[in-house]
Amino acid sequence: MQSPALSTTSLDVSGRIFLITGGTQGLGLEIAHQLKNNGAVALILVSRSEDKAIKAMEYLSSCATTTATAADTTTNDNCILEFIKADLSNADETEAIIPKSILALRKAGIDKPIISGVVNAAATTARGNLATTTAASFNEQYDINVRAPFLITKHAS
Repeated sequence: MQSPALSTTSLDVSGRIFLITGGTQGLGLEIAHQLKNNGAVALILVSRSEDKAIKAMEYLSSCATTTATAADTTTNDNCILEFIKADLSNADETEAIIPKSILALRKAGIDKPIISGVVNAAATTARGNLATTTAASFNEQYDINVRAPFLITKHAS
């Protein structure tokens, strides 16, 4: 996180629920942080790694928000944080993400959970070219970078 912030945001997502693939590290985690700071009521982090999810949720739970008008810090302690473990290269696991998310949100006390937005930040890259890329490598990249966002967004709408 940039300190001090380069700019302030006017984004207001109060009361909204977001699902973030790749939300346990890098860009996905920073997006989750910004959504929490701007009023999200719940965040669902999707990752293959439970260890990274634990660290990300600890980080998000401890994050303070710096307001645009002063150096005051407040925490959005009301933001529900949920984790769904899934391997996005597996179509069955990917298709189960939305139903598992709805169930987790209901267990957390949200009676009629509606996912307001999906952030597809998970991705994989492999270095190669036409001559060196294998079919297996191509399939893995396609499954994670194209098919998974399609299936998650389809089931969330």
